[in-house]
Amino acid sequence: MCEANFRVMKNVIQAPRKRIHGVQVAVNSLRNRGRELRSLFA
Repeated sequence: MCEANFRVMKNVIQAPRKRIHGVQVAVNSLRNRGRELRSLFA
C-alpha cells in the first residue's frame, strides 16, 4: 500500500499542470461533499 501510494505521489508530482489541476478539483469536490455530509448529520 505505502509503495503504491508513493508511486502515485511521484506521478502526481511529475504530471503536467492540467492533471495536477484535475487532482485539486477532485479534492475540492470531496471537501464540499464532506461539508454537506457534516451539515446533514449536525
